[in-house]
Amino acid sequence: MKILHVLDDINHRMIMTIIRILDVEKTRTETQQELIVYSLSCIINEMEKFVFLTIIFAIQGRLAKFWIAFLGLVSLRIFIGGMHRETTLGCILQSLLSFEAILILNERFSLCAWMQYCVWLVLLTLIWKQAPIVSPKRACYPELKRMRFKAIAITVLLVDFMIVNVVSNTYTNCLSWTIAFQMIESSIVALKNRKEDKQNE
Repeated sequence: MKILHVLDDINHRMIMTIIRILDVEKTRTETQQELIVYSLSCIINEMEKFVFLTIIFAIQGRLAKFWIAFLGLVSLRIFIGGMHRETTLGCILQSLLSFEAILILNERFSLCAWMQYCVWLVLLTLIWKQAPIVSPKRACYPELKRMRFKAIAITVLLVDFMIVNVVSNTYTNCLSWTIAFQMIESSIVALKNRKEDKQNE
C-alpha cells in the first residue's frame, strides 16, 4: 500500500538533502556513502519512533516504564539486531505492539531468578552464534566489526544483568521482560534465517 511508504519517501528526501549539504558524494567512496545513508536513516527512524511512542505512553501514564524498556531494548538491539519491517510506519507499529506487550507482561508477572538466568543464557548463546542479525537494508560489515558488535552486546547484557540483580523493583522487572522479549525476537529471527539458509543450499 502506497500510504505505508509516505513516511519513507519523506525521510528519503530529508536524507538526500543532508547528503547534498555535507557534499558526501565527492568525499566518500560508494560503500561509505551507503553506510552514511543507512546510518542517517536509522537515526531519523529512531527519532520519529521515539517521539511517537513517548506521546502514546505519556497519554497512558506509563512513560517512565516505557523509557526503561526503550533504553534496555535499544541498547541491545543496536548490536544484536532483530526483526525488521519494510517501511518506517510498519516499524513504528511493530514497536508499539512490542512495548505494549512488554509493559503488560511487566505489570502482570514477575520474572523469578531462574527464569532470568535462562533468558540471559539463551541470549548470550544467540549473541555468540548469530549476532548481529543484519537488516537487508544494512551494508555488510567485515568479520572484525561483527566481533566488535558481539563484544559490546555481551558487555551491555552483563551490565543489565548486574543492574537487575543489585536493584530489585518494578523497573528492573520491566528491564528483565525487555531482555526476555529481545531473546524471543532474536530466537525467532535466528530460526527463520537458519531455515532460509537450508532452503538455499
